[in-house]
Amino acid sequence: MVRRGLGGGGPEPECDEACWRTHPLPMNIRLYRAIEPPRGPMNERTDGEEGRSESGRPSHEEEPCRNCGDPTPGAYCPNCGQRKVDVQVSLRALVGDLLEDQLGVGHKLPITLVALFFRPGHLTRRYLEGKVVRYIRPFKLYLVSSLILFLLVGFLSMRGVTEFGTGWGQAGEGEPATLGEVIAEDMATPEEEEGTQDIPTDPADPQEDEEELPWYERVEINTANERLDALLEARLVRLGRMGTQDAIREILRTLLSYAPTLMFLLLPVFAGAFKLLYIRGPWYYVEHFVFVLHIHAFLFGTFTLSLLAGGIGLEVVSSGLAIWAVIYIYLALRRVYGQGHLKTAIKYWTLGWIYFWILVAAIPPLLIVTFLMAGA
Repeated sequence: MVRRGLGGGGPEPECDEACWRTHPLPMNIRLYRAIEPPRGPMNERTDGEEGRSESGRPSHEEEPCRNCGDPTPGAYCPNCGQRKVDVQVSLRALVGDLLEDQLGVGHKLPITLVALFFRPGHLTRRYLEGKVVRYIRPFKLYLVSSLILFLLVGFLSMRGVTEFGTGWGQAGEGEPATLGEVIAEDMATPEEEEGTQDIPTDPADPQEDEEELPWYERVEINTANERLDALLEARLVRLGRMGTQDAIREILRTLLSYAPTLMFLLLPVFAGAFKLLYIRGPWYYVEHFVFVLHIHAFLFGTFTLSLLAGGIGLEVVSSGLAIWAVIYIYLALRRVYGQGHLKTAIKYWTLGWIYFWILVAAIPPLLIVTFLMAGA
């Protein structure tokens, strides 16, 4: 079916409502649309009034675009693509818009979570088959799960430090009351702990002068790099002069701020380990990377639930989640790569050790960066 344009041109194909919204139109047709918009589900009369939203306010779909002024009605501006939304909304609507527009997880969240936690390997298989519209994309899923986990860990850590500091301030007689006293006590020799510290010493003995120094000036740092040693010593002095609670809080805050970045940087390394173990298979590196994203999203989500369960005294649930995580990864490997039980078990065990040693190698740099940046 064709119709003739308003400008006297040739035949023009009929365009439905979706077409009007997604394709730019000539100016004469836009003006016609502004004068006489087509009837449809989005702008039918309701209770005797036209263009009303669910909240009872006039629908912004009938208004010109607030960004470029295009008069064409519709949910999106055909000229600049901006969505016509009401910015004066309730908190519930605002959160819904955030999930849908910024994170892209709105209505996809329930079905994605069910598949993520109860159907090992299902999300990766569907993604590799090109069936992606129903689920949250792997990268977004990883980011959201990582964000929730590290926010929860940070909250619990800070609360633990506060409770720890409160108890520390009520230390009994003879117990260390500051971080410096604890470290100095730990640095004491066995002979001193047995009471031989009362043996008279030469007043000019340098060992006695050294013991009078603050604990952070008695710690020796040797990393085979003089510049790094100087930086670490300066940071140690800065932390040592803080109160116990402030120093621990600062270290934890810095550690938790860099841990997500470290995990993100290690994702390509983990995917490379999968590529090496499945080098004879038909899978590309990117396919392994997608699987790694889904596995980490599951692990982060499981760890989050475990922390919440442990916080309310449900240790049985935490133990059950840990067991399910071990079984889950094995089943996911079987489903995604389709190999036999023996091969999958061997590669699962090998991947576990590779993962462990990668984390072990990454922890020292993380601690050094944390120590250097704490209190900066």
